Amino acid sequence: MNTTELQAKAREIIADPTLSFHLRRHYLAYLAESVLPYPTISEACAQALDKQIICDLFEGNAPYRARYILPDYTKALAQGSEFLELEPPADLDDALNFLLIMYTQVPSITGFPVYLGDLDALLLPFIDGISADHLYRSLRRFWIALDRILPDAFVHTNIGPTDNLVARTILQLERELQQVVPNVTLKVDPDLTPDDLIEDAVETVFVNGKPHFVNHPLMTRDLGERYGVVSCYNSLKVGGGSHTLVRLNLKEVALQHQGDLGTFLTDTLPVYAELTAELIEARIRFLVEDAGFFDHDFLATEGLIDIENFSAMYGIYGLAECEIGRASCRERV
Repeated sequence: MNTTELQAKAREIIADPTLSFHLRRHYLAYLAESVLPYPTISEACAQALDKQIICDLFEGNAPYRARYILPDYTKALAQGSEFLELEPPADLDDALNFLLIMYTQVPSITGFPVYLGDLDALLLPFIDGISADHLYRSLRRFWIALDRILPDAFVHTNIGPTDNLVARTILQLERELQQVVPNVTLKVDPDLTPDDLIEDAVETVFVNGKPHFVNHPLMTRDLGERYGVVSCYNSLKVGGGSHTLVRLNLKEVALQHQGDLGTFLTDTLPVYAELTAELIEARIRFLVEDAGFFDHDFLATEGLIDIENFSAMYGIYGLAECEIGRASCRERV
């Protein structure tokens, strides 16, 4: 992109009446990043990316923040935050205020936090001695603030698997307010989650399309007790997250192939699968070594995230179209 093209695109973003101030700033930042060179990758990988055989989901040419981040909010509430100049909260309203402030400082690929924590578990230590009405009124204000301050459908919170007043109040507010934000997942454990809580959640789904349900024993088997469901229902470790998400387009892989199914599986597909892994590694290396995200971000320096708890997401799509593409290849042969 030359200077003239860059200026024209910037003017287009600035003058777009459909964009809010936040979105204009977000797109302008992405535009600035797009003029930087891509992390070092092989020519074959670059060609696959250019042809959209591999998709980086428009994460940018120079990744400077992890795609999905799950801060340890329990630890943050217990120790406070030097960076945010916040003492550990002493009561429910302090805790809600603390969390709301912290959410605005948690980066992600969207610019909004994808994980708000297991809110019922976070708030239970602060509700002793307060009335159900106090909890309802405080949570209602908080719930409205989340929707207005973090207007992004990827913003996600979890409740359960145990039954408690906070979880029940959240479900009540979901039915009453019918907001997009936050998205909600109920962790379900046959030994811990009573049927009437599941029924309450199902009735909430009929009103507002959420919460979603996750098999808690299955997830703890894979990730341990400290996991969160975030974004579009991805499950990752609390105190960690995902560096990046790169997807392989199986339809386009099939269209590159000349030959039968056997050689597709043994020759063509492994080549592009390896190129996808190469791109993931290159993006992680830039984030960690060049951008130094884990060296300076306050979430890392205050121990609220740990690089050891991060992974990467390797996606595939176009599976149904892959069969059509492979059939087209056979016809050409």
